Amino acid sequence: MDSKISESLNKILLIGLDGGTYRIIDPLIKEGLLPNLKLMMETGSYGILESTIPPVTAPAWASFMTGKNPGKYGVIQFYDVNGFNEITKEPNLSLYNAEIVNYNAIRSATIFDVFKKSEKKIISINIPMTYPPPETNGHVISCWLTPPNAESFTFPKHLKDEISGYRIDQYFGEKMFALPSSKTFSMSSETIFNDLIDILLLRKNTALKMMKSKPWDIFMICFTETDRVQHYFWRVVDKEYHEYTPEINKEKELFRTFFSTLDTAIGELVNASGKNTSKMIISDHGFTSPAKYRFHINKWLQDLGLFSVVNNNQDKKNENQRMNLIKHLFAFFFRKKIENNETESSKNGDWTSSKAWGLNLNRNWGGIYIMSDHRDNKLLEKTRKSLLDVEDVLYKRKIVENAYTREELYSGPYTDIFPDLVFKLYDDYEAGIEGQIDISEKSIISHVRPYPNGRGNHDREGIYILTDGVFKKMGLSGQYSIQDIFPTILYLLNLPIPEDVDGRVAMDLIDEKYKSLYPVKWEQPLSVMRDKTDAEQDKEAIKDRLRNLGYL
Repeated sequence: MDSKISESLNKILLIGLDGGTYRIIDPLIKEGLLPNLKLMMETGSYGILESTIPPVTAPAWASFMTGKNPGKYGVIQFYDVNGFNEITKEPNLSLYNAEIVNYNAIRSATIFDVFKKSEKKIISINIPMTYPPPETNGHVISCWLTPPNAESFTFPKHLKDEISGYRIDQYFGEKMFALPSSKTFSMSSETIFNDLIDILLLRKNTALKMMKSKPWDIFMICFTETDRVQHYFWRVVDKEYHEYTPEINKEKELFRTFFSTLDTAIGELVNASGKNTSKMIISDHGFTSPAKYRFHINKWLQDLGLFSVVNNNQDKKNENQRMNLIKHLFAFFFRKKIENNETESSKNGDWTSSKAWGLNLNRNWGGIYIMSDHRDNKLLEKTRKSLLDVEDVLYKRKIVENAYTREELYSGPYTDIFPDLVFKLYDDYEAGIEGQIDISEKSIISHVRPYPNGRGNHDREGIYILTDGVFKKMGLSGQYSIQDIFPTILYLLNLPIPEDVDGRVAMDLIDEKYKSLYPVKWEQPLSVMRDKTDAEQDKEAIKDRLRNLGYL
């Protein structure tokens, strides 16, 4: 065995860039602002890392941790999307009437379970979906889903005493670890950028300290700040929004400074990890511009005769909708919370007469549930065909790119909790309003921009950059799935791969000598049980945090 292989075995550095996208990286490399990422791409292999459907942080990182599709672990959003709630007599529509997911909601063995029974050691910092922090053979600092003032956000618990000054996420005076409230957007862009850079540097410095002081075979760290910057300031790179604010030129410079700082941090971590360590940079999903128009899925289902409202008296219905609008405007302008949850529009649904209802899964991905009493293949196929025929009459074009049954996208014991139909709209269109039953519109498509501030949103094209260690120098390479990272990590550490994974080892990108010495090993699937009661505190704070990011 040559020295390269022997020294690199058992050492992996994995850096997650939440929402990382070549739409940002490539232009900044051309400007000379990202020398470390450029070097890694030139000396290794890189390409598209395809996210989950929908491309949401929660399922994407769960697929990373398990190597499986969502049907095998039961998560496709930040809340438990489990159809119709028979207790409340309403659908699980949003964070406000469904259970928030966290690590305990992943109904499958994860990388932390594998390491718990292994001699290999793992360090994990801020990998999303790691609250409550999992027990494992190593050290864990949990993610931004940690509730404010949580006493336990590390494993082992005493680790928190060693990382004084560490910040899990943004803080503007509300509560520890809390994301900014809506007032953030009245703050200067400089304040927001400076705060994100402060978090980034504290995270990097904590990682460097732990990298040197604690044993590890794989070191994982995620920079959530890339996701924040692109959500808040996509208008910086979107030409359609360049005149949005007088501060746009200032925001451009702050944007460039942020990514330059990130690149320097990546370089420091790469250098500290050792020359022969295998380095992996990945993202859970990509990013793109916001939709221009909105498809009102439940209005369409209502016109189709599949969705019913409680009261057909138009005057009363209009008054209810007007009062609901006033309540939401009051809440927006005065930063007040609406009582009895914020999905008031779901009360208008007649859940005994409706045959189907829909929800936004993320940006241009939507779902349709067929009510259990009406679920049959004939109605399913009729609804799918009707979906594919939906036309934007203003522009004389179809808006639905494709529609799938859940079985066409997912497999596993939890597939049946997902929407019966999952559809993808063309990029210009958003699939309904997140967290609302949108039945108050006059037409099925509204042509007023849903996001006039130009905030960015997710797409499926994430990134991977693999270099050093046992990775080949291949430059631009093939497309892989985020499910492939888990089995690839286990193979690089010469650990057996559970037989029930869906991902594949990225063999084409691995050194031939290593492959000849180490065949792929398999083992029986691990069985795990998780206790959901570990993370019940401060649910409302987590909901507020997700709302501020635009997930509701």
